[in-house]
Amino acid sequence: MIARLVELSVRNRFLMVFLFAAVAAFGFYNLTKLP
Repeated sequence: MIARLVELSVRNRFLMVFLFAAVAAFGFYNLTKLP
């Protein structure tokens, strides 16, 4: 059960990092698109 929790935590952390990177890239793209 502990291994399962660790696996879920790692997946969740990866998902959070992925979402943060996507939002940062989207914001940076919008900033560079502005005149």
